[in-house]
Amino acid sequence: MKKIILLFMVLLVVPSYASDRLGQGNTTILSEMITQFYIETFGNAYGTPHKFADTTTVEYLLNTSSLDASTDLNCVERDTTIYTLTDSNWYDLPSDFYDVPANLSRFGVTVKSSSGTRENAMSLIAVDQIGTKSQSATAGEIGAWYCIRKGRIYIEPANNDSDAVKVYYAALANELDTATDTTNIDRKYIRYIVLKAAEKFLRTRNWGSYQSVASERLGIVQTELACEETLFGITRKSLMEKTVQ
Repeated sequence: MKKIILLFMVLLVVPSYASDRLGQGNTTILSEMITQFYIETFGNAYGTPHKFADTTTVEYLLNTSSLDASTDLNCVERDTTIYTLTDSNWYDLPSDFYDVPANLSRFGVTVKSSSGTRENAMSLIAVDQIGTKSQSATAGEIGAWYCIRKGRIYIEPANNDSDAVKVYYAALANELDTATDTTNIDRKYIRYIVLKAAEKFLRTRNWGSYQSVASERLGIVQTELACEETLFGITRKSLMEKTVQ
């Protein structure tokens, strides 16, 4: 009985990990995230809690939560340059491409002619508008359009070689396979990811005689997660709507 009481006390300790809300770049490795997971989930990074969660499970939860974060928050910002070819409209996008969110100003598509010195914004068109725009202009000039479909980008007009089309896009989180792998997500989002993983772990596991303790820990984690969601301007409703879409 004394051992059980001590375990309950360990599980109820308030998480001591402090989130770096300023962000220090993509410097967090998987082993650090695992340690933070144990702290947020159990209130302790060492000892007894490890009997409830094997490393493989924790790694899976952190990877899925990282992927969710990259799509929910568009927090992996990347860019790539595509050089046009005459009469070629469709080009492949990078394998980590997720989206060019039209409602976020930090993403978009620009074009610069082979002889030009500045980028010009391109306009997004729907699939049913493909082929309806003028083909007489040079893509490197103002008056160019793009459409994205199934990991490819459509560029119009397509009558000039070597124009530079730059795509500022939201990328997917990278897979973390070993303890020393570094996430491509900025450090300021790590606590959100860890709390998402902790919530799923506490909510979906059969805790048996420890259910009351797990439920209390779940409440604490959900409260902390709600704070992180508020910090990044998201709500449970918006995430549900995004899933439905």
